[in-house]
Amino acid sequence: MTKYESEHEHKTIGMATLVINIIADLCPHGMLPLAYGFAQGGPTGLVPALGLVLLFGTASGYSMSLLAKLANETNSDNIGGVWSCLIGSDSQWVVDASIFSLCFGCCIFYSAFVGDIFSALSSIVFKQGLFSKRWFVLSAITVGILLPLCLLEDLSALQFTSLVGVAGILYTTFFHIFRYLCGTYSVGSPMLAHLSGKLIPRWPSPKFVLFRTNGGSLVLMNMLCVAFLAHYNAISYRNELKNSTPQRFNMALMLGFGTAMAVFVLMMLYGYSLFGIAAQPLLLNNFARTQDVLASVAPLAV
Repeated sequence: MTKYESEHEHKTIGMATLVINIIADLCPHGMLPLAYGFAQGGPTGLVPALGLVLLFGTASGYSMSLLAKLANETNSDNIGGVWSCLIGSDSQWVVDASIFSLCFGCCIFYSAFVGDIFSALSSIVFKQGLFSKRWFVLSAITVGILLPLCLLEDLSALQFTSLVGVAGILYTTFFHIFRYLCGTYSVGSPMLAHLSGKLIPRWPSPKFVLFRTNGGSLVLMNMLCVAFLAHYNAISYRNELKNSTPQRFNMALMLGFGTAMAVFVLMMLYGYSLFGIAAQPLLLNNFARTQDVLASVAPLAV
């Protein structure tokens, strides 16, 4: 029996929890910029855009599965260990430095991402004082929330927060769909009076095309590459899965990545349908938060 197939004292995550963790790992940062990427250049055709989502999602899920398999075959508990066994220990520092740089960059991204959301909210609640300052909110969230999460060694501690995060992802997704269907931001709506000029929804003619690739498609590709990035957690997920087998781990990846792909497609198309080429990289910034109650809740949900 291989290490992958044997029980491990730290395997504390059930399959359903692992699926939830994967969704919570991918969607919050991945789903909000896609409408912006899709709109660039006028927009990308529906067929290429959907094909790119499928391609990047499938490739990322497969590579995470392959990474877990390599860790099992080399009896390694981290990516550097896999490299050391397959390539050599002398150059392992290159991989370790790369993973550190990647994760450090992700932390900066998340700090800015969460800081922008909460600083906008706090500026509404606190008109003056430290909590009205973006730098203070960003620093407090980074040191008080993100840093402790980064230092966790047992991913099972994230079970509850991941579940809440998935609920927030679903809320945000269906909120965008609802706002499109009810026409709150459609042409002539009174809500548009509360938006600045650059945020007024507008679309090229025709609004959608089936087949088109352009420079904007490269922007969408870049965003999808980042959206499906969770490989630094692949081995940790495999290590902590109860009754871990390749089949169970791959099934969790299929369900997690499949759900993320569905969320990404919905957010990309409905976000563009709402705001067109005015869609912002952080899509929630397009809404009139002080007048739109549902929009003011969405940042907290994400």
